[in-house]
Amino acid sequence: MFTVSATDTLGFTSVQSQGVSLTVAALPLVPLTAPVLTATAQNRTVTLSWTPVTGATKYSVARNGTIVASQAGLSFVQLVPPGQYQYIVRAEDDTRVGPWSVARTVTSSTPPAVVTLVSPAENEAVTSPFASVS
Repeated sequence: MFTVSATDTLGFTSVQSQGVSLTVAALPLVPLTAPVLTATAQNRTVTLSWTPVTGATKYSVARNGTIVASQAGLSFVQLVPPGQYQYIVRAEDDTRVGPWSVARTVTSSTPPAVVTLVSPAENEAVTSPFASVS
């Protein structure tokens, strides 16, 4: 409760005013925004990265509509079978969930099964004895 009184130059003080209460309301939380997602696939490895969102404490990553990770970091790497996948990510904190990012589609493939080396001097092909590389 606050009260006010005044003192003049001669030292006379007025009677205190009636008390006034002040209530300070908490500021509303700003909504979380969607991160900007980038996605790449090389062979069977999918790599995602996204921009940070102010206020976020974690990010959820979804593949083909199913959440596959919830983490604090700004990147995600996943080994997947060959195929096409759609990824999205959203920012979160203890009380807020932001919108999903724009979806990114990647296609993973099987690495080459046989490695062929060409000798520049002889121009002879050498085939690797390994059946596949994982």
